[in-house]
Amino acid sequence: MRLIYLLIAVFLCWFSAQAQTQPVQISDPGGTGGNYGSVSYYDPSKVGQKNTTVLTYADVEGTPFWNEKWYPAVLVLKGGNSVKLQNVKLNIYTSDVLYIDNKGTELEAIAGIVQKVIFFSEKDTSKVFAKFEAFPDTKIKNGYAFYRVLADGKYKLLELQRALIRTVPLNELEAKKTASSFYTTSNYAIAVDNIVSPLRALNSANITAMVNPDKEAEQWIKDNKLNLRKETDAVTFFQYLNLLKK
Repeated sequence: MRLIYLLIAVFLCWFSAQAQTQPVQISDPGGTGGNYGSVSYYDPSKVGQKNTTVLTYADVEGTPFWNEKWYPAVLVLKGGNSVKLQNVKLNIYTSDVLYIDNKGTELEAIAGIVQKVIFFSEKDTSKVFAKFEAFPDTKIKNGYAFYRVLADGKYKLLELQRALIRTVPLNELEAKKTASSFYTTSNYAIAVDNIVSPLRALNSANITAMVNPDKEAEQWIKDNKLNLRKETDAVTFFQYLNLLKK
């Protein structure tokens, strides 16, 4: 009898653990080169949620967000767990990840807990819309920034979009003396084995200096008439490089 009770208890524990995850296959038609395979979705409490500081930029025009809309996303946490959320935003001014929980409360992930943010298409939540990955950044208060991953693999092509605030003086007759507004800067970078190096500009000379392509790869660029000043062509080249390194 004790053995039967023990087996029932083990089964219930197993069932409870399985109920907390839902393996889903994720495709990546966006061309980042990531093969996410089967991602297990865990309870949002794994994010280490807390009430978000109310972001009131009443006196600042524009937006601090990568995209004003809320998108479905998976947050990949440091340690490997993943969290499925229906509404996520990325603040590129503070490098904070905001989300709405099942009760409709706006929250933010504790700083440093999220390693990747994988946004999905609203129409097809199995397709990746955009992917961001956290890398160290001394210019950010939290010590890291989220780079958009344009091509993934041993050689990553990255874009860092950062929101900044510009303040200008107003006419003396105005009630306010200054006006502030957000503006966004964009810079490319390359990560080789996850070590990030900024690109001064997107072009053939800067890219090849970092990835050191062999003669075959250089000829492949010529044969395919790629202009590495163009983001789409640069992404195509990085996808080719990463296929060679598999």
